[in-house]
Amino acid sequence: MASDPSNRQNNSALRRSAATLLIWAVLSMRTLALDSSDLLFDLSFDDGLNAEFSRGNAQPVKLPTEIERRLVEGLFGKGYLFAGKGSLIEYAVPASGARVSQEMYDAKANMFGDAGTISIWLKPLSNLHNMQHIFVRCEQPVLIDINRTPWGQWTYNYASKGGFYYDGTVHFNDWLHLVLTWRKGEARGYLNGNLSCTALDTGVGPSALQTFKVAWEGLTWMDFQKKEFEDDCVMDELQIFRRPLAAEEIRALFERGHVSAKF
Repeated sequence: MASDPSNRQNNSALRRSAATLLIWAVLSMRTLALDSSDLLFDLSFDDGLNAEFSRGNAQPVKLPTEIERRLVEGLFGKGYLFAGKGSLIEYAVPASGARVSQEMYDAKANMFGDAGTISIWLKPLSNLHNMQHIFVRCEQPVLIDINRTPWGQWTYNYASKGGFYYDGTVHFNDWLHLVLTWRKGEARGYLNGNLSCTALDTGVGPSALQTFKVAWEGLTWMDFQKKEFEDDCVMDELQIFRRPLAAEEIRALFERGHVSAKF
């Protein structure tokens, strides 16, 4: 007797669902494997602007304005609305951290040493403007930088080189996952779990940093740029790891929060 086509379709759908669940479980286990031995800094916004460290926690050394209004719905819980006037947050790094904030570090907790990873989730809103957006930056001079230029390019910098995540139109209200990994002589940018660009011969940035800054207010200095400040992005789960994550680990982080970003 011939089998019912509808049964074959149902069985095929069930097999696909089972395969999807299996892939999700594997990726989830990989993500969970990134524990405190890898994760140095975790800013989820679920506890306001307080960040968790591999040992201890930290409060900002510079607070933004209107904090409560900026804590909005994020991807995993709370998110942070920014790029309007007064949105910048500043945190201390070793060795100044233990002195000027409530941070605790172990002996190898230099967040911006000669190797590491930054992972960040961003949602551009429908009013996305053409001021420059700096999502995270270490200075003295610019050591690490993840930003969006006034021309709509999503870029990164490490030490003496940089690269592009994406240069084109994004769909508003979709979450984007941006990752920067670095090691001596190399920096890699990943967008939504995929390698976008590799910069070679970067050198090594200075490690004597005092602070780093997150969610800057928009920067405007050219005639064609918008002049009225307005919040136009949401950030969630900024994480800093002590080592360059492997491609499959980055893919696992993306799959954990994947919500079908479109281009």
